[in-house]
Amino acid sequence: MEDAQALLAERDQVEARIAELTQRLQTQPAGVRESLIDREGFPRADVPDLAQVRRDRHELACLYTDHRVLSKQLEERLWTIHEHARETNSVSPGNPRANGSGSVQTSTQEPTASLLAA
Repeated sequence: MEDAQALLAERDQVEARIAELTQRLQTQPAGVRESLIDREGFPRADVPDLAQVRRDRHELACLYTDHRVLSKQLEERLWTIHEHARETNSVSPGNPRANGSGSVQTSTQEPTASLLAA
């Protein structure tokens, strides 16, 4: 479970960096995907720091790959956690209503009746 949380935290960091780079690139005239050269094949004159835009785009491409890999690892880990929980019929800490038999205990009272009884 801890490794899934670590993967999730790492993926969140990657997503934050992706958002940061995307925002920075969107302030540039060339944006995230527009060409960095003009029709004649010369570097665009309206892009102040062409090298930085190229570095940011490269880092963004790498981060998208990292995000895809982390998401796949997280998915596999979550499948393993749920498979293990099903095999052992264990109660997950996030679901206190589960009774260990795989079914969920339900209350026979109406929600408002339980509020009035309290």
